[in-house]
Amino acid sequence: MSTEQNKAIVFQFYKAFDNQNIEQALALLAPNFVAHLAGGSEPLNSDGFKQFGMAFYLAFTNSQHTFDEVIVEGDKVATCGRFTATHFGDFQGLPPTGKQIKLSIMHIDRVEDGKIIEHWG
Repeated sequence: MSTEQNKAIVFQFYKAFDNQNIEQALALLAPNFVAHLAGGSEPLNSDGFKQFGMAFYLAFTNSQHTFDEVIVEGDKVATCGRFTATHFGDFQGLPPTGKQIKLSIMHIDRVEDGKIIEHWG
């Protein structure tokens, strides 16, 4: 696949998440997907990432990824920017605050055969 196609797939993933179309987002992940998350002692497989993603998805609404930098090299797409959302549900023991959150984000996603197969974030 071309670098532009890889970039489009990664953008579709984050846009689907922001649009609360979680099924569309998860459909863009390869069956043997692996995620490396900050603070995690071990990589997450597809099921573990889906569980984490669903907990995050249910706790934070009105989400928006904004990318200031995008670098595409071969099968990897690096995105750097901000994530904003409203904290309306429990997340990792934190009760909902109703407040907007803003996080600096940096992701590297690797695409293979039209699916995201690996994620660092």
